[in-house]
Amino acid sequence: MKVLLFLILITFYTETGFTDEKKWPEMSLFHLDEAWKNEESVEFRFDQLAGKPALLIMAYTSCQHTCPIIISKVLKIWDDISENQKNQIHLVLVSFDSERDTPENLKKYKKKRGLSDQWILLNGDAKKVRKLAVTLGVSYKPDGQGDFSHSNVISLIDKKGIVVNQIMDLGKPTEPLTKKLKEILNSF
Repeated sequence: MKVLLFLILITFYTETGFTDEKKWPEMSLFHLDEAWKNEESVEFRFDQLAGKPALLIMAYTSCQHTCPIIISKVLKIWDDISENQKNQIHLVLVSFDSERDTPENLKKYKKKRGLSDQWILLNGDAKKVRKLAVTLGVSYKPDGQGDFSHSNVISLIDKKGIVVNQIMDLGKPTEPLTKKLKEILNSF
């Protein structure tokens, strides 16, 4: 009986995440353990997204071209899910512009764009940004005049940190990613 109770407790703690050691799948973004700063200047790590899916984009707030379109596409996906499901997802913007997109400026941008509290805007040093970009398959480079040339990617991350779908071009429809997101949300 004691052995059975012990096995049940071990199974419970392992499956619910109450163990000290977090075992993420090999391709999980949660292995990127660096600390970022959010728009409130609070330290943030990607494993804080665990348990809920996330729509993650890389952009920068002074962009006048594609970044506002990327955000609008995320908002379209957001609008296409039910009100009940909206609190079951994270929306994440990671800035390319480590120098200008300080937490204070990210906070101002969030307010200016009217982005909900679901949004997490992140600032990190250039090394962290490059590592995340490579992981997500996002290309970017500074143009020397304060802007960035970059690919336009929306990534759907599952609750274990795995990229399960991406929109790799602004001309692509959002429906396949939205469908996958709904499948994930309906599995809760």
